[in-house]
Amino acid sequence: MLYKSLNADRRSTADDMSGTPSEPWVVGEWHEITGPVRWNHNRNTPRNGLFCSDDILQAMYGEFPRFICAVEVDGDSISWGKDQWWQKMRVVSIKAWGHNKAALVLDWCEGRSHAYWADRFPTEAVLYDAAHYEGQFQDMLDVIFPVYQSLFVGGEAIQPYGLAWRELKLKPEYTQQVSSRINMNHIITMAYLLPQMLLYMKEMYGGGAYAYWAEKGNPGSWELIRSFTEDLWGGLPEA
Repeated sequence: MLYKSLNADRRSTADDMSGTPSEPWVVGEWHEITGPVRWNHNRNTPRNGLFCSDDILQAMYGEFPRFICAVEVDGDSISWGKDQWWQKMRVVSIKAWGHNKAALVLDWCEGRSHAYWADRFPTEAVLYDAAHYEGQFQDMLDVIFPVYQSLFVGGEAIQPYGLAWRELKLKPEYTQQVSSRINMNHIITMAYLLPQMLLYMKEMYGGGAYAYWAEKGNPGSWELIRSFTEDLWGGLPEA
C-alpha cells in the first residue's frame, strides 16, 4: 500500500520542496503534474512530482498530518529510499489522524527508547513508569520536567513546560551520542513530550520523527512502530 499525508484542509506540502500546498485532495479524483517528474536528492531543488511512500511513518515524516491516505499512482515516477514521486496520483482512502493517534505513536517510541534514560535516572524512571501505568499524566510530567531541565546549562530557567533544546547548550556529560545522530536530549524529550500530549498541553500530529529517534536509539524500533501504526490506521473509519 502507498500512503500520503495531508494537512487540515486536505492539502499536501510534500509535493513541492518550497512547501507550496497542493489543491485539496478528494477521494477518487486524479491529480497530475505538468512536465516531467523531477527531483535530485543531491540538491535541495524544487520537486516536480506527487509524493507518497509505502511506509506510513515515512509518509508523515517531517509533516504534521491531520489525515493519512492510501493512494493509487500511475505514469512516470522517481524513487529514493522510501520516498516516491509520481506523475499521477489519486486518493482511494482517507482517514483522520488526530492528536490522540500521534500520542499513541509517541508512546510506542518512548517505550522503545525508555531504557536509555532509565539507566541514567533510575529513581525518576520508576516513578514515571508507575504514574504512566496508573494514567497519572500530570505526575509523569512532574517527574520528567526537572530531568529535562537538568540536561542543559542554565536549564533551571526553562519555564514549565517549555522546550529549550534549540536555545540552550547541552551539558558536556550529555553530549556523548547514544547512537548515531541521537543524544540523551532526544531520548528525554520524548519522555517529556509524552505526558504533555496526553494532557493536551501540546497539540502535535504525525509521529515519524519520533520513530526516527527511537530507531537510532534502539535499532529495529522503526519496523515495530510502523507495523503498529499501519494496524492503527487500518482500523480507523473513513473520514
